[in-house]
Amino acid sequence: REDQKEGDVMNMRRFAGILSALLLIGLVQVPLLLGDEGVTRERDLTRIRKKVEALRAWQLTEELNLDEETSSRLFPAMNEADQERWEIEASNRKLMREMSRSLQGPNPDSKRINKILNELMENRRELARVEEKHIERVREILSPADTARYLLFQIKFQREIKKKAAEAYRGRRLPDS
Repeated sequence: REDQKEGDVMNMRRFAGILSALLLIGLVQVPLLLGDEGVTRERDLTRIRKKVEALRAWQLTEELNLDEETSSRLFPAMNEADQERWEIEASNRKLMREMSRSLQGPNPDSKRINKILNELMENRRELARVEEKHIERVREILSPADTARYLLFQIKFQREIKKKAAEAYRGRRLPDS
């Protein structure tokens, strides 16, 4: 019986590893930046985000050995924070495009640029508030040790995703002529 349980755990881990690899392959094949100015497409980013969220949920369940009850409380909290972050980040992308356009002419409009900079700074503060609120919710759901594991997992996962995205981007570059 114990051997069967160990075998089941090994098969689940193997399956999780294969699924993770497949999702990351799918992730890195979707171009992040398109167009002459490198303007991001929100539709493409949404599709990528959904793949990343599925991968993260799977890996987090494995990493923290989450049971169904805990997962049913943690994942909605994560999704809510993700949605709030996503909206702020979408606003930041829009503001950065506006700022870039504002700098195109010979005499950039200082008032307009200052307004954009102030909005970007407010968005940073709002992201910090969202993150703090999210960590408070996670602490209500997980034990202190699992909360620490969760935070370390998030850092490691984000690093891995950024690395894969950078590799995909570098792979798409044309050689210099």
